[in-house]
Amino acid sequence: MTPGEYLRRRRLSEHLTVEDVAGRIHSWPRLGLDERANWIRQIEADVVPATFGTIAAIGHIVPIDAQALAALDAIRLGIGERVPQLCAHCAITPWQVIPSHALWSRPDLCPVCEKHGPPPGTEVTW
Repeated sequence: MTPGEYLRRRRLSEHLTVEDVAGRIHSWPRLGLDERANWIRQIEADVVPATFGTIAAIGHIVPIDAQALAALDAIRLGIGERVPQLCAHCAITPWQVIPSHALWSRPDLCPVCEKHGPPPGTEVTW
């Protein structure tokens, strides 16, 4: 999973559109909603990397695991090899929102996605 795909799956797991996130992020220089939405789409497609400020802004809207995102970025840059444990659908880590008593039956499937199905747009074919 790439850093952009991670951010996309985390956004979709919160049932937010790109426009929802773009509407809550402020930019400098000031960009219109369409420009901010396009910028987020480029980040999620890994066309442009997200800056620390962008990640922090998105993190106020969408729960992200900074360590998992940093590990994915290190892999993208060719300087890391430790793949974080992520749900293949919603990209959540075991250390995030899910209570510690909720056990994962598979390393790539969180209990929420296993019980309720993946969030729309995050389906993975095994």
